[in-house]
Amino acid sequence: MTLFSVMESTTLQSTFVALDLETTGLDSDKDQIIEVGAVKFRGSEVLDTFSSLVNTKRTLTPFIQKLTGIKPQEVSDAPSFSSVGPLFANFVGDAPVVGHNVWFDINFLAKAGVRFTSPVFDTRELAAMLLPNGNYTLGALAKSLGVAEWGAHRALGDAQATHLVLNTLIHKALDMDPGVIAELDRLASIANWPLRHLLRAITKEQDSQGKQSSLAMGGVDLTTLEKRLHPPRSKSARPRESAESDVLSPEEMASALVGAGGALERVIPGFEHRGEQETMLLGVAQAFANEEHLVVEAGTGVGKSMAYLLPAADFALRNKTRVVISTNTISLQEQLIHKDLPTVGETLAEAGIANATDLLFSSLKGRANYLCLRRWSHMRSSSDLSVDEARFMGKLTCWLQETSNGDRADLRMSRQDNGVWEKLSAQGSRECPLSEGACFLRSARERADTSDMVVVNHSLLLSDLARGGGLIPDYDYLIVDEAQHLESEATSQLGSKVAYAQFTEHLDALSGPRGLATEVVNAYRTSKAGESRRQATEQASTHLTEAVARARQRLDEMFAALNRFIKNRDGGNNGQQNQMRVTSAVRTQPDWSELEVVWENPSAALSDVVRAVSGLRSSLDGLEKLDLLNYDGLRSELSTQEEALEESRGQADGFMLRPNDANIYWVEGNQQSNHVLCTAPLHVGEILKQKLFDKKKSIVLTSATLAVAGSFGPLRERLGVEEMEELLLGSPFNYPKAALILLPQDMPEPNSTGYAATLAKTVAELARAADGHTLALFTSHAALRAAAEVARTALEGDDIRVLAQGVDGAPRALMDDFISNPRSLLLGTSSFWEGVDLAGDALTVLILARLPFDVPTDPIFAARSEGYEEPFRDYAVPQAILRFRQGFGRLIRTGTDRGVVAVLDRRLTARSYGSLFLKSLPDCTVERPQLSELPGLVTGWLTAPSQG
Repeated sequence: MTLFSVMESTTLQSTFVALDLETTGLDSDKDQIIEVGAVKFRGSEVLDTFSSLVNTKRTLTPFIQKLTGIKPQEVSDAPSFSSVGPLFANFVGDAPVVGHNVWFDINFLAKAGVRFTSPVFDTRELAAMLLPNGNYTLGALAKSLGVAEWGAHRALGDAQATHLVLNTLIHKALDMDPGVIAELDRLASIANWPLRHLLRAITKEQDSQGKQSSLAMGGVDLTTLEKRLHPPRSKSARPRESAESDVLSPEEMASALVGAGGALERVIPGFEHRGEQETMLLGVAQAFANEEHLVVEAGTGVGKSMAYLLPAADFALRNKTRVVISTNTISLQEQLIHKDLPTVGETLAEAGIANATDLLFSSLKGRANYLCLRRWSHMRSSSDLSVDEARFMGKLTCWLQETSNGDRADLRMSRQDNGVWEKLSAQGSRECPLSEGACFLRSARERADTSDMVVVNHSLLLSDLARGGGLIPDYDYLIVDEAQHLESEATSQLGSKVAYAQFTEHLDALSGPRGLATEVVNAYRTSKAGESRRQATEQASTHLTEAVARARQRLDEMFAALNRFIKNRDGGNNGQQNQMRVTSAVRTQPDWSELEVVWENPSAALSDVVRAVSGLRSSLDGLEKLDLLNYDGLRSELSTQEEALEESRGQADGFMLRPNDANIYWVEGNQQSNHVLCTAPLHVGEILKQKLFDKKKSIVLTSATLAVAGSFGPLRERLGVEEMEELLLGSPFNYPKAALILLPQDMPEPNSTGYAATLAKTVAELARAADGHTLALFTSHAALRAAAEVARTALEGDDIRVLAQGVDGAPRALMDDFISNPRSLLLGTSSFWEGVDLAGDALTVLILARLPFDVPTDPIFAARSEGYEEPFRDYAVPQAILRFRQGFGRLIRTGTDRGVVAVLDRRLTARSYGSLFLKSLPDCTVERPQLSELPGLVTGWLTAPSQG
C-alpha cells in the first residue's frame, strides 16, 4: 500500500486512528507515558479501540492522580511500554493518525521508540482554521461542536472525543463553499503542511457531490465583503418631541437616568441606585456644559462607565457634536461597544431623552489592528509560504467569509499567528492603491466619522496626538478611562524604539529568496513590458540587493561595537545587564565617541538602501497596464519598506548623533541580536498640555485609582494640567465587612535573610487555608518562580493547582484555567496587578508579596527621579501607592464579595511611609498577627457568616 493510498477513498470512508496519551508531565525528555488510548474508525463507525495503562516505575504526583483519576496501584500493575508499544504500533498500522495537539503525543511516542510513516492530522490545527475565533482546547471545542461528554483526561476517552470532533469538523468543511476548501488546499500544498492530504480528500468529496463554488478565485467574495463593511446607518426619522426649553438640567438628567427609580433601573434588571454614580454623572454633565476639564476617581462598584457614557451621549446628541472615549485596554473598549453603549441607547430612550436609534457609536483602533486586504492578497499570491503563514492564511480565508470589520480582536491567535499578522496588518505605508473597494481601515474610519461617540484606546489617542491628528475624526470632548495609564502611554507613543532585529527584518523583506527585489523581477513573468524595461528593473533589483548586503555588514559592525561597549560597562555582571542608560556623562567617554563614528557607516549604508528601494519602485512606473503580477501590491510594499526603513534610520540617527536634553536614552538587551535603542520624553506633561488639554473644550479623566492620599496633585503635575475640577468618590461597598487586611508583624523585611523562604512558605499556607481561590501578586519574576516551586511541592497533597505566570502559561490562559478550577493558587506579576476581574468565590485571598516600587535603575524612573529634591518621597512612593491600590482592587469586585488581603512586606508597618499606603485603601478590617496565625484568621474570616 502506498503512503497516501488510504486517502484515495471519500473523506468520511477513510480509515483513521485517533490517539491520545496521558503522561507524567509535559516534557518528553524527562516525563513518561502512563496511558495509551486509540480509536480506529471509518466515518462515524468505530472499528476497534486500544487502551492500556503503562508502568513507568515512577511515583505519580497527586496532581496527575487528580487530573486523570489514575491510581498508583493501577500503574504499578500495568505492563511496561516495551510491551505496550509494539502492540500499539501494530494497532495503528499505516492508517492516518489523528490527535488533538497531536505533535505532543507524537514526540512522546518517538522518544519511546514508536514512529509513524502515515499522515498525521491535528484536530486543533483544523479547528483553528475552520473556527477562527474558537476556544481550541479539546473540552471547549467538543462542547461548542455539540460532542457528548466523555471521560476527560483519560487516554481512550480523549481519543474518542477527538474522533467525534474530527467528524464534526469534516462535516462543517463539507458544508462550506468549495472555493474556500480549494483555497485552503492550495495554501496547505504550497507550504507542504500535513493537513493538505485531509483538505484534498474533502475537496474530492465535494467534487463527487457535484458542489459548485459561488466564489471568485481565492475563496473570498470581495463584493459581498464590501457590502458587509458598509451596512446602512441611519437615525430614527421620528423627530424628538421635546422642545429646546424642555431639555433637562444636569441635575434633572442625573436623577432621571440613574436616580432612584430612574431609567437605568428600568432597563437593567436588578440595578441598584448608587449615590456616587449619580454624583459622577452630574459632574461629567456639568464639565461638558461648562467646557471644563474634570478628574474623577470612582471606587470599585460606582458604575463609572454608565456615569460618563450617559451624559456624554446626551451631550453629543443634543449639541450635534462628537465625544471620544479612550481606554487603556482593548477589553474595556470592547465592553463599552458591545455591552455598555447599547444599554445607553436604551436608557436614553426609556427616559424620553432620545430615540433608541439616535445614538451612533463605533470603535476605532490603530492601523496594526486591521487586516490589510492588499497585503493579504500579496501574501496569497506568493509561491513560497511557511507552514505558519499557510496555516494563518487559511484561518483568514475562513474569517473573511464572516468578518465585517477585519479587527484582529475577533480572531483567536497563537504566538506564531501574531508574527504573520504583523506582515498583513494595515500598519505601514500610507500609500495604498486601494482607494476604492473593500478596506477595513477605511471602513472603520468612515464609521467613526459618522458616529456621535467613538471609542478608541490610549495608544491611538496619543499616536494621533504625536502626528498632529488625522487618525481620529475631529473632536472637542474627550473622556479618558483608565487614566492612570495616560502618562506611560504618552511616554511610549512620544518616544521610539529601534532594534537591531528591526533593521534586519526590513532588509530581509527587501532582499533574499523571498525579498521584494526578487519578487519584482519574478513579476515580469506575466508582463507585456518590453525587454529594456525588464533589464532596467533587473539592474535596480541588483543595485538594491548589493546595497542591502553592505548595510547588513555595517549594521553588524555597529551593533557588535555597541555590544562590546555595554559589556565593558557591565561591572562584572557577565553581560547580563538588560538596560544601560545613555546619559550625557556616558556620551563624553572616548569609547562612545568611537561608537558615534562607527554609526555613520550603517547610517549612510541604510540611506543607500532607501534610495535603492525608491529606484526599484520608480522602475515600475507606467507598467500598471502591462499585466505585471501583483503590480499595485509590489509598489505599495516597496513604499511601506522604504518609509519604515527611513523612519528607523532617522530614529537611530537621533539616538546616536543628535541627543536632546528633553529626552531619555537607553539601550535594552544583553547581546547584539536583541539590542534596542530607546528614546522617551523626560516629561510628557508640557506636551500633553499644549497638544491635548489646551486644545480640547472639555476632558474628563477617570479611574478607580488616580489620587494619592486623597490628592490629585501628583497626577496633575505629571500630566501638565493646571486648571481642572476634581471629584473624589468612594466605593459603595461595605469594606469593613467585606475585606480583612492581614499585616504579619514577624515577616522578614525584603532583602533580608530568610525573606524569600518565608514568603514562599506563607503563600502556600494561605492558599491551603483558603482551599485555593488565591491570587499572589509579585513584583519580581524570580521571586514568583521560587515561590511557585515551593508551593507546588507543599500543595501537592491538597489537590490545589499552582499556576505560575511565565511557567505554566500566558496570563490569558492562566486566567481561564483559574476561573474553570478556582481550587488553585495563581501567581502573577505586573499584568495581574490590574484589569483582573474575579468576582464571587473564585478569588477569596489576595496576597501582595511586596510593595510595588519601581526598579531604581529603570532608565525612565531614574531620569524622572532626578527632577525631585526628595525623589523617593515625592515620586517613588506616590507611584507605588497607585499600583498598590490597583493590586488591592482585584479582591472585592461586587457588593457580595468577601475576602482577605495579606500584605507580606513588613515595610508597610515598619517604615514611616507605610501609613500612606494603608491610608490609600478603603476602610477595611485590619489585623496585625504573627505569621503562624495567618491560616487560622483566613479560615475564620472566610467561614464566618457575612454581617454586611
